[in-house]
Amino acid sequence: MIAALKGRLAEHGGRPAVASRSGAVSYAELLASAERDKALLSREGISAGAVVVLLADYSPRSIGLFLALADLDAVIVPIAPAAAVQAAALIELAQAEWVLSVDHEEEHLLLRRQVSERPRHYETLK
Repeated sequence: MIAALKGRLAEHGGRPAVASRSGAVSYAELLASAERDKALLSREGISAGAVVVLLADYSPRSIGLFLALADLDAVIVPIAPAAAVQAAALIELAQAEWVLSVDHEEEHLLLRRQVSERPRHYETLK
């Protein structure tokens, strides 16, 4: 399914995909960002079935990360920073293995490993 979505996005090439404070990002730029993030996340050890919390606002960077995680077949748990007060409880509830957060300026990515073993529901999700 992600391959079909990426194919559809690629059809739009240089057309604007997302607007942010720093300007518009094209579909091609969004896909390129997703590919870079996919490589980074894969090198860090995120793989199919990994439960990953994405703590980020709606932005070009978070969309690229979402696409990268989907392409890796990770289980994505998006949490908006507005819910940060409840984030710890949500991370525990999700049995997240990883937490990704993007700073307010969308420049820095924080990747933190949560647990050393697979969550109880891993085999079911796999």
